[in-house]
Amino acid sequence: MKALLSVFTMFLLFPLFTTAQGFKEGLPNIRNYAPEEYDGHSQNWAFAEDSNGVLYFSNLQNVIRYDGVNWKKISIPNGRSYSISATSSGKVFVGGTDEFGYLGKPTSAGEATTEYFSLRNLVPDSLDIGRIFDLASQGDNLYFQSGSVLITYDGDSLQTIKPNVWFSSIHTRANRVFVRDALEGIKELKGNTLSLVPGGEYFAERSFFGFFEIGDSDFYCSSSKCFVYDGQNFEPFHTEADQYFEDNFLDEAIALQDSTIAIATRTGGVVHLSAEGEILNIIDTESGLISNTVYGVYEDRNGSVWAATVAGISRIDFGLPLRSFDERMGIEGSMYDILKFNNSFFISSSEGMYQFDQKGIVEKTEFSASCGQIKEIENALYVVCGENLYKKSLDGYQEIVNKDVLKFDKLSDKDVFVLAYEGGIWIGKETGNSIEPIYEIDADVSIPVSVYVDDLNQIWVGSTTSGLTKVVLEWEGDQVISHKVDSFFLDIENGEDDRRIHVTDLNGAPAFLTWGKGIQTLDPETGEFVQDKRYGEFFSDTTNQFFWAEEDVDGDIWFRAAGEYQGALLQPDGTYKMYEAALKLIDKPQSNGIYADGTGVIWYVTGDGLVSFKKNDRFDSLEKDHLQINEVLVRNDSLINGGSETEKPVLRYSENELRFTYAAASYFKAEDTEYRFRLEGFDQTWSNWTSETQKDYTNIPEGEYSFKVQARNIFDVVSESESFSFEVLPPWYRTWWAYLLYTFGVAGFLYMLYKIRINQIMRVQRIRNNIASDLHDEVSATLSSISYFAQAIKSDSVTKDKNRFVDLIANSAGDAKEKISDIVWAINPEHDDWQGFLSKCRRFASDLLESKEIEYSLKIDEYIPGKLDMQFRQHLWLIFKEMVTNAVRHSDAKNLDVILKNEQGTLKLVVQDDGQGMDVDKVKKGNGLVNIQKRVDQIKGEISLKTSEGFGTRWILKVPL
Repeated sequence: MKALLSVFTMFLLFPLFTTAQGFKEGLPNIRNYAPEEYDGHSQNWAFAEDSNGVLYFSNLQNVIRYDGVNWKKISIPNGRSYSISATSSGKVFVGGTDEFGYLGKPTSAGEATTEYFSLRNLVPDSLDIGRIFDLASQGDNLYFQSGSVLITYDGDSLQTIKPNVWFSSIHTRANRVFVRDALEGIKELKGNTLSLVPGGEYFAERSFFGFFEIGDSDFYCSSSKCFVYDGQNFEPFHTEADQYFEDNFLDEAIALQDSTIAIATRTGGVVHLSAEGEILNIIDTESGLISNTVYGVYEDRNGSVWAATVAGISRIDFGLPLRSFDERMGIEGSMYDILKFNNSFFISSSEGMYQFDQKGIVEKTEFSASCGQIKEIENALYVVCGENLYKKSLDGYQEIVNKDVLKFDKLSDKDVFVLAYEGGIWIGKETGNSIEPIYEIDADVSIPVSVYVDDLNQIWVGSTTSGLTKVVLEWEGDQVISHKVDSFFLDIENGEDDRRIHVTDLNGAPAFLTWGKGIQTLDPETGEFVQDKRYGEFFSDTTNQFFWAEEDVDGDIWFRAAGEYQGALLQPDGTYKMYEAALKLIDKPQSNGIYADGTGVIWYVTGDGLVSFKKNDRFDSLEKDHLQINEVLVRNDSLINGGSETEKPVLRYSENELRFTYAAASYFKAEDTEYRFRLEGFDQTWSNWTSETQKDYTNIPEGEYSFKVQARNIFDVVSESESFSFEVLPPWYRTWWAYLLYTFGVAGFLYMLYKIRINQIMRVQRIRNNIASDLHDEVSATLSSISYFAQAIKSDSVTKDKNRFVDLIANSAGDAKEKISDIVWAINPEHDDWQGFLSKCRRFASDLLESKEIEYSLKIDEYIPGKLDMQFRQHLWLIFKEMVTNAVRHSDAKNLDVILKNEQGTLKLVVQDDGQGMDVDKVKKGNGLVNIQKRVDQIKGEISLKTSEGFGTRWILKVPL
């Protein structure tokens, strides 16, 4: 019964179908650009690339410029663009409907980056040009070809050549120019004449859609076939795609940098051929192309082929060493493992087993459940499907273990298999067409990831959540009699509490990949776990999660770590160099394994299919991307357009807010291109890398600056630095002439302070002089009298009435004291207010008049605004005191009136008595009036005196305040 079951199982697992889809190369990366993305018409015709690597698309309505970041439409007269080409110097020329010209740097600030310049004015308006469907360049000479005319342009002048019938295509080769004239054939342009080339009549009635060179061979293509031209005759170039071209109409053909051929077809996408005509790929909508109707193809400097289609633009990365194998090639489901066996590749997936050979023939074997690990053991192929183990035979897949199996390996010196499942391990012996259990071990193995048997037959089982399990078996003959189980790495710490351990073979010894302890290995002397730091800094970082590792035949090691793919390339000195580059373009989040097939091809097994990487074509020679500062904006006005800066701009201070926009012509995952920048003179260091493609600066101080920017593409290639220099003028108040004014102003201010100080010193000196004068005038005579009186008392000549002199001394001393008190009061700054002064005047007058029993009237203001100058106050006080004292002492008055008030800014002092009056002549000769007049002059007042018998005396003083 068991034998019948095995036969039945083998029958069920025999391949159910095959497919002959071209599978030899796999599919390159394809990136589609829909019209919504580039904001243009869906139909495109051709491509050109300038000297900076910026691409231009001949779109039906416009020319579209793409620099890896920005799409810009460039308007063409008559609203049509059919052809585009660049000269050897990178200048781009365009052909449209009755219109042709070139792209250049804009001449006005209203345009940015690139502008179209027409050459139509160089030919007569009467010339019927029509649609210019083809362009060709030879050096810096351009050839514009429509059906009705061929226009040659040498940069200065134009010449026109008419066909005998109709022009249909133009091409150049080895400094020669050729064009097809319908019904006549291929002709060569020599000067201004066309002559048929040898054998050129072969294309008299054949359409001509493409020319390319490979080595010394010239290839000419019609709408359905290509031909080789030896200089005399055209011979058919037989390819595997001949019938495909018959069915889908060939539209353009180009040779690629690797000497392969890309052919655009009208209804079948892009065909990729070897130089021998072998189909490498057919890139159509089923492969991911945006449309099967392709009008033109162009290879850029990085080996990517751009396809101009009726529905948009596609980029096909033939130049990258990466190819995909997935459901587009007939391999469905999630991939779990791959192995090369007997010159065929075997792939396990969630849909079963796939096999393809070097001819690209794919076979699929369906299983009732998904398939996983594949392993070659002693020239036999084993695979786990549906948690059972199968062995490949000529008749199909034979089940040899009908028991839970997830991962397996084999002991080195016995026909014994180690099979791990969730929750345990069992040991089985292969006998005939089955493996029979001989021992079972209960172990905490949660979802085994890998089983590895080392040279000592120690069993290592890596799991998803339960760390690493080590099993050592004890044998007695062919029987296992006991075992020892140890667990490791259960204490690993990481951000996700992940205890996944994968065991693999690196450098002939087990390596244990962890997240938290890096790559672990066994110390050969102690047998203890140690971190393996041989592979470099990144691979020694324990914060990285190490998921897979595979060593190839050259000793290079290929990793899945920290969520990305890397290589550790063995160097001649035994060290390792980290490699990422093209591996960064593997955009597959679920990684299920890595496999090196022994031919320099590394396979990455993912949930979305397989990705192959040709390590000997690592894309290390990638050119640095050209970086360009597209615009420098000041208030939305551009200082430069497309790098057209001619001289260093000088900006007003009010224009010190700038925006810089820039882009690198990098097309592989352009959104991941990063930039760093620095404004020299403003920023101390370079910025961090960022994906932002513009930088704003505000409030830039005056000075000279240079803005610098660099780009770093997905391959970590850093571009040359691009710079833009400018100067910001200072504000007017920080200009040289403003500082000169400030200098004069400060000097004038200091001089004014100097003068004020001098005046203050002089004023103090005058005050001192006045005080000295007052002391001399007021006190000196009194003190002299006292001295004379004292001498008289001492004199022997005076013998009687000495008491009279004593009284005189006492009176004089009191008078001197009063005068000194008046001077001290006058110079005290605390008395510099009117209120105190008026009060003192009021008190002095009342005290004096009452002591003399004179009737009086005081009309003195209570308040006068402002402050009193010290000298003014002193003079005014002494004038007031002198007037009142004289009236009391000399007038014999019975009544006295005193008026002191402010009348509209003029101080008026009136002192009038009703006494006997004074002799004016005597008064004028006296010291009192002289002193009063002096003081009046000092305060710039006016004084009048009126006196007579019967009238009394009236003093009137007027002083401006």
